[in-house]
Amino acid sequence: MKRLFALLLLIVAILLVLIGVILLGTSPVRGLPFLIPGLALGGFAFWLDRGRVQAEKERLQATIRAAETAGRFEANIRQRELLLVSGFLVAMSLICIYAGADKQEYALVLGGIGMALLFGYIGWHALRLSMEPGPAFSLDMRGLRHVQYGAMPWQDVVGIALKQVTVKGRTISSLLVGVRQPHRFVGQLPLFARWRYRGWRPGQPATGEIEIPLNNLDQPPEAILAAAQTMLKRHNPDASPLWHAGMSARDLDTVTRLEQINREMAALQDASGPAAEAALAALSSRMEALAPDMQRLTQDMHDRAIKQRNQSRLALAVTVILVVLWIAAKIL
Repeated sequence: MKRLFALLLLIVAILLVLIGVILLGTSPVRGLPFLIPGLALGGFAFWLDRGRVQAEKERLQATIRAAETAGRFEANIRQRELLLVSGFLVAMSLICIYAGADKQEYALVLGGIGMALLFGYIGWHALRLSMEPGPAFSLDMRGLRHVQYGAMPWQDVVGIALKQVTVKGRTISSLLVGVRQPHRFVGQLPLFARWRYRGWRPGQPATGEIEIPLNNLDQPPEAILAAAQTMLKRHNPDASPLWHAGMSARDLDTVTRLEQINREMAALQDASGPAAEAALAALSSRMEALAPDMQRLTQDMHDRAIKQRNQSRLALAVTVILVVLWIAAKIL
């Protein structure tokens, strides 16, 4: 509410300043009564919004501290926003159908029907999930539970990370959960959601990441990440903090061995004598033996980054070509 109020004040302030600047060209006496209140109102709007941002940061820090110390964490789906977005998308699809039928553009009609069915199904499925008993997302001593993926015991979780993508000023947040035998958790997903995990069908990998959307939950993504990482460390100390998306079981084994060597070296830091020297020599030998695997892991990460970049460029190029062809078809 404060953000909306500050935005309205800023809009009024901009209008007053513009009127004042225009009137200054004719007479300072006529322009100053608009210009001065506009500048003052704009300054007040910035001050009000700055206080709101600071208050939100303090609430977020308090939520994160509570999440890190609590034995249970819950988040629910924002049902009202879900209904508004789904209704808007379905309404836009119906408008496309009407416009296409009116102009006898049957391709537009078919596209509108497809979009209406897709968005209607997505909205119905999301609404059904929001009406399930219990929280949509929860963490406790047993593990992580999501209304769509089910329960994930902590012993099956190998790592947790936050994924954030900014699109036109809006940040889309997802919780990446690395799990063992990930195909177990996607069987109950709807068809459009299972498509993103289609690569798991042939081989059923030993590890993989589940992506949980966070924007539709009523808790901040930072608080959810802090609670999940804290409880994972508490209930599964063997989980690697260096885990990241795309890491295979072999990569995870390499990182786990590296962490074990580093822990043993840290324990011998203050030790002295022949026994400590022999232990350090053994650790150095293990580190040298691990070097080829570390080089392979680094190269795999580099190749994966290049592949993702090329896929993004290809998707952009295909989109541009389709738009150009559609425009050319309309012109010709």
